[in-house]
Amino acid sequence: MEVKEAEDLWQWMEKSWETWMSERDLVVGLVDKELVTEAAEHAMVEMEKKWLKVSVSFLYFHIRC
Repeated sequence: MEVKEAEDLWQWMEKSWETWMSERDLVVGLVDKELVTEAAEHAMVEMEKKWLKVSVSFLYFHIRC
């Protein structure tokens, strides 16, 4: 009977581990998606800043000439 209980406990631990790992992978996937979204938003802001700087410089150059 002890062997059966040990096998049942081992199977339960394996199942719990697999469940925990799959849940962890899901959370990591969501966190990674959020980080990628934040990075993309930051990149867009920086690109807009550079675009505005170039546009203003271009306008200033044409006004002076």
